[in-house]
Amino acid sequence: MKTSLLLSTVALIVAGSAYAADLPAKKAAPAAAQTGCPAYGPGFITIPGTDSCLNINGYFRSDNKYTSNQDRGKAPFNLGYKFILRADVRNNTELGTVRSVIGLIAVDSPIAKGSSTNLISGGSVATESAFVELGGFRAGAAPSPVDFDNAYNNSGVAYQPTQVGLLSYTAAIGATSLTFAAQSAENNNDAVKTADFTTAASRPDLLIAATSKLNDTVTLKGGLVSHEVVGSVSGTAQGFAAIGRVDLSFAPVKIILGGAYANGANAYVDNNGNGAINGYFNSTMGGVVKDSGTDASNISTANDYYGAVEYALGAHTLYAYADSEKGTQDVNSYKRTDYGVGFKYVAAKGLYIRPEIYQKVENANAASDTTSNVFYLRIRRDF
Repeated sequence: MKTSLLLSTVALIVAGSAYAADLPAKKAAPAAAQTGCPAYGPGFITIPGTDSCLNINGYFRSDNKYTSNQDRGKAPFNLGYKFILRADVRNNTELGTVRSVIGLIAVDSPIAKGSSTNLISGGSVATESAFVELGGFRAGAAPSPVDFDNAYNNSGVAYQPTQVGLLSYTAAIGATSLTFAAQSAENNNDAVKTADFTTAASRPDLLIAATSKLNDTVTLKGGLVSHEVVGSVSGTAQGFAAIGRVDLSFAPVKIILGGAYANGANAYVDNNGNGAINGYFNSTMGGVVKDSGTDASNISTANDYYGAVEYALGAHTLYAYADSEKGTQDVNSYKRTDYGVGFKYVAAKGLYIRPEIYQKVENANAASDTTSNVFYLRIRRDF
């Protein structure tokens, strides 16, 4: 009896196994499609249906300021904004990685009502960058190679326009990055403010720039620019600019020292964050501190010197700075000095709040100094 029961059990097991073998195998779950592009780093995703990789980045920013001692023609409070949205597309080709970048920028610059570019009430949207890159070659609209964030100040430490048309080549030689470029000429003759200056340089500005990281402590940056000075009546002259900066890092302290000198090329010294053409030299002086006189005589000179100290408090940064610039052309001159302290508080990943207090001292045509105290607050979200 026991033998019969055992044989029956074995028979059922064998039969069940044979039946199971005849059933279709259960399909494994499909592997998740790869959406990232590890070759280009985090933040890149594959564009569906292509072999291209895309990264979306930029920031939103609120810039707010109160200035004492403003004249009656200027409001003491300025509540401003800015945002930049960029798309970075890359893909591998038989020539190497091709990179294309397009960026849009919006700032609170008032423009005429009804203008087709008035996409945001009270402001305007424009191209921030638009260039293609292959190897070390770059062509299009991009930051100037000699924009080293010179002039450490509240405006974002950029003294060049947000973008400039250029053709450039960058080569790495050991720890040094060397760039040769031709970029759209910065005339700084301010045609908007001075009606007779409506001409443009006949050639682009030619420049060479270098950045060298000597070690973990010292980073050097420098550049030389050749600029054609143009007069609206007749004649041209050759101008130049020299720009330099050194960063010294002794954690948690960082020291920044820099300066620029120009002869007939004020745009490379004027540190107004809104761009060189309508910078302090021209805006404050009504367009009279230009590269030269109408016949390219009386070439202007300009200089800027600055220093800053940053102290890291974990993710936050405490800083102090001083900056002085001066422009002289013929009998006209403008000088400005800024001293400031601030604190960059990182509230969350990609979000910081930066209050700052600084004093600016201005002098136009050797008149009495005008001193203003400024409270500045920036709130910025990077993505």
